[in-house]
Amino acid sequence: GIESFDNPVLRKLEAQRTDQEYQSQRWAAWSAPSLDLYSSYLLNLSSERSFTPFQDRLEWAVGVRFNLPVFGGRSWEREAESAMTLVQSYDEHIRFERAQFETEVWLAQEELKHLHHLVDSAEAMDRRMEKIMEDTLAEYDRGVRTSQDALSVLERFTAVKVEYVNRRRDFQIRKVKFEALIGKR
Repeated sequence: GIESFDNPVLRKLEAQRTDQEYQSQRWAAWSAPSLDLYSSYLLNLSSERSFTPFQDRLEWAVGVRFNLPVFGGRSWEREAESAMTLVQSYDEHIRFERAQFETEVWLAQEELKHLHHLVDSAEAMDRRMEKIMEDTLAEYDRGVRTSQDALSVLERFTAVKVEYVNRRRDFQIRKVKFEALIGKR
């Protein structure tokens, strides 16, 4: 399927979409209430009495902190909505780019099929012309054909050969372009 092809434009858009989705989640998480449990253990060096025993200088603290962001103009909501809108925009852009890429791949495949058919036809014509050329030269050697007949067949034989080579070249060029399109080159 189309997913197996490497398209740098789609890869970039998907990375940007993922980044925006992360930004949206970050803003949404910032806006959510939080409950934190904390503790600390420290040595108080600012004691007024220097003769206080070491064990009495150790301080412990344990607590619970509840955070409910209600002030700040609810800018976090606008930021989260903006980031989600960008994610939706990237989704649409990715769908458009994927459809366009699928169309390009399909058209390139159809063109390759057509060019392959033209190469096959030119190859068949080339084989027929080789046979005609052999027969004409044999008839010329026997005196049945004139030099003008042989020259005419030789010109046609050359034109068919050139056409065959050109069609093979066109097919190979298009094949390389197709492979570049799908990320194989």
